[in-house]
Formats: sequence, C-alpha cells, structure tokens
Amino acid sequence: MIRKDQLPRIWDDDWKCADVPALLTVTGASTPLVECHDDNRSLFLLDSQDKGYAIQDEVSSRRVVLEAGASMSLYRLQWHTGSERHLYDLEVEMHEGAELKICTITLGGGHVRNNIVVRMKGEHCRLEANGLYLMDREEQCDNYIFVEHACPNCTSHELYKGIIDDSARARFNGHVLVQDGAVKTEALMTNRNILLTDKAHVDTRPFLEIYNDDVKCSHGSTIGQLDEQAKFYLMTRGISEKTAVTMLSYAFCDEVIRSISIDTLRDTVGDMVKKRLHGELSSSCADCAIACAHPCNGHDAHFDIDASKL
Repeated sequence: MIRKDQLPRIWDDDWKCADVPALLTVTGASTPLVECHDDNRSLFLLDSQDKGYAIQDEVSSRRVVLEAGASMSLYRLQWHTGSERHLYDLEVEMHEGAELKICTITLGGGHVRNNIVVRMKGEHCRLEANGLYLMDREEQCDNYIFVEHACPNCTSHELYKGIIDDSARARFNGHVLVQDGAVKTEALMTNRNILLTDKAHVDTRPFLEIYNDDVKCSHGSTIGQLDEQAKFYLMTRGISEKTAVTMLSYAFCDEVIRSISIDTLRDTVGDMVKKRLHGELSSSCADCAIACAHPCNGHDAHFDIDASKL
C-alpha cells in the first residue's frame, strides 16, 4: 500500500516547466495530432497529405480542452541522442462525452520525463493512455500520469510498457482519483517492464484513490526478464540468439504499437522499434539496446510478427 503523501508532487518540483501552455479547444470534432520530439527530423518524416492528421514540432507544454462530444488522438514520438533533460507537460480537461487517446513512444535520449494530467469534468468521458519506452546506457525515462474521475460513467485505461537495458532507469507513477459521486467508473492501470541486465532499474507505483463503492477499478505492475524457454524454442528453429531476443522484445512492445490507429504512423513506429532493438538507430554498435558482435545493418532487424498469434 502506498500512501498519498508518498506520491511525487509532479507540478511543484524542479521539473516544473515555466513555458505558457498552448490551448487547444475542440468542439464536437475529431482531431488526430502527431508531435515529434527528436534530434533528427528525418526519423519522423511522414506524409501528411490526405492522411487526415496534423504533424507538429516539439511542444514542451500543452493544455487541451475537449468540449462535449469532442474526440482527440495525440501521438508523441520521442527520440533524443544527447544526455540533456527533456520535460513534456500535458494537461487535459474533458467534458461530457469527450474521448481522448494518448500514445507516447520514447525510444531513448538523456533523461525524458512525461507529465500527464487528465481531469474528467463531464459524464461518459473515455480515456485511453498508452506508453512505450526503450532505454539503455545511462538513460532515464519518467512517466507520471494523473487521472481524475469527477463525474459518473467515465472510463480510463492506461497501459505502459518498457524495456530497460545496461544501467538505464525507468520510473512509472500512475494515480487514478475517483471522486465521491463518480459512480459507474471503470479505471484500469497497468505497467509492465522487462529488464535485460542486472544493472537496469525500474520504479513502478500504480495507485488508486477511490471515494465510492460503485466502481470497477484495478491496477497492477510487473518487472521481469525475457522468457528463456521462448528464446530457446526460437533458437531450436534455427533463429540466432540475437534475433530471438529482438523478436521477443518486439512482441512485448506490439500491444502498444497496435494501439496506434494511423496506419502510416503505426508502420513507421513498428519499423523504428525493430531497428532500435536491433541497434540500427544508435550511433555505433557499442550503443545497441541489444548487445551484438556484428554491424547492425543486417537482415535480422526485418521480420514480421502475426499479432493474432500473441
């Protein structure tokens, strides 16, 4: 059991961003939005023509108001090659019948922190928040998400997955607050992590704060290693150990990747995750997320997984 006073005060510490948040109001409309946070714009060069979505450059702080019946999908793609700290704030206010989908993909870089606050101020709101983070070397990734259910009949689902290698570190702090009177609430929060070395470290704290009985809420977290039996099975079928590890790691990530509803973006992210796991996005072979003894430009990073078999 975690007491409320043990949770981090994410808005009152040294990470507090001084920038004035942008205000985006969507009324009764559907808005897909892709944000690119990277050091190499070519990584996320997507064709926005006739795709029905907008691509924006880095926005460190954003405030979104979803009015009645509005829906929004926000995809954040993060890839930094330096050792700097990067903070991204998102605060969302949802009104009756609003729907919000957030997907944050972090492929590495320095110390990345994502703060998300969602407040449901109307009935029948729906939130889906997914995250994927792949960290190695001395990198760090923090994901803090706070969801307030202030009205009845609202739903929130959060799923965050991470693979941590070398001496990297990841933190997940999730807090769901169900206010008195917010009956028929459904809130599910899950954080799953894979550690590839003994030095990798994860702190995970999913937390529920509930003030009425008529709810359906659950939370959970797992920290473990890749399944050795599954890896052995693949190797007995003629697959190299390196490729077997990459395939199992990608299968672990696939649930979050498949949540991306934009086909072009989903394919691009899936390809980047494969290359990241294989090391092709790193500056040198020594920086690979998966240790390898050969140059990372071979065919091992290219494979297909039938998601229906997972």
